[in-house]
Amino acid sequence: MDKPKSITISSRGKPELRILDVRGRYCRVFYRDLSTGRDIDNKFKIYIEVDGEIVGYLFIKLKEEGKYLVLEDRDVDRSLYVYNVEKGVDEPIFP
Repeated sequence: MDKPKSITISSRGKPELRILDVRGRYCRVFYRDLSTGRDIDNKFKIYIEVDGEIVGYLFIKLKEEGKYLVLEDRDVDRSLYVYNVEKGVDEPIFP
């Protein structure tokens, strides 16, 4: 029998099975300082929409390379807008 492709090895060497929790639409958002016009490179947010509910995850870069603090936000306002640079307009996060 072939080994399932969903099995992975943890950093401690233990086999683990990856289980699907939810699948839905997502939107990745980064931030720009309005006074300088520069992108704020130490944080970004990912919004996930599943069955009409939106959950946000704020990623804040830590000093250690490749490490982030992740904060979950389950109280996301559906009327949230983001700026679409390609179109030059504000639009709903999930149209």
